[in-house]
Amino acid sequence: MIAVVPRILGTLFYYTPDHQPTTDILPAIAELPEYLNWQDIQQVRELCQTVVYSNKDGLRHDYTVLFEGLGEMPAAPWGAVYRDPENLVIGQSTQAYRAFLARESMAIDTGMNEPEDQFGLMLLALAALLEAEKDEAAAELLEIHLLPWAFRYLELVEKTSLNTSFYPLIAKITRHYINDMQQLLELSPPTVQLYR
Repeated sequence: MIAVVPRILGTLFYYTPDHQPTTDILPAIAELPEYLNWQDIQQVRELCQTVVYSNKDGLRHDYTVLFEGLGEMPAAPWGAVYRDPENLVIGQSTQAYRAFLARESMAIDTGMNEPEDQFGLMLLALAALLEAEKDEAAAELLEIHLLPWAFRYLELVEKTSLNTSFYPLIAKITRHYINDMQQLLELSPPTVQLYR
């Protein structure tokens, strides 16, 4: 399986818009339709063509709202927030994901004290597993750790009132990717109670 799509999307959902990994990868958004056999390639093409990233101040503001917080975060990017009844940032699902990463000999060191189940970091971990040809582990990451809450998270990103349409469009593209991967790999994520 190709790792470039989760690498691009993970970078966009993790790094600030003015950070080097993001600025390097922004032009690759237009090429996303070519990297995967998308089920609805026409819609993915249209979404990718619509993505605009020239409003740097607007993008920075939107990133702050979504990933750093200006008051209450409308779409918290950590899986445990959705899966824990008290919306804790680190919960049982975070611990289970940490155990999965340890089993796969993956250490996520961002230099910051943050939970590993951040949406962008999880997509980057997925890309690393795909690059290492650990397809079973990649499928497990998707099925057990990401899919149970990913669609709800992306829905909230899409609905958040922001200065630009950048992140809502990236969320729609990511929704297509995750849905296509779920169907391609015939994944059946567990049904879990979501609290957001």
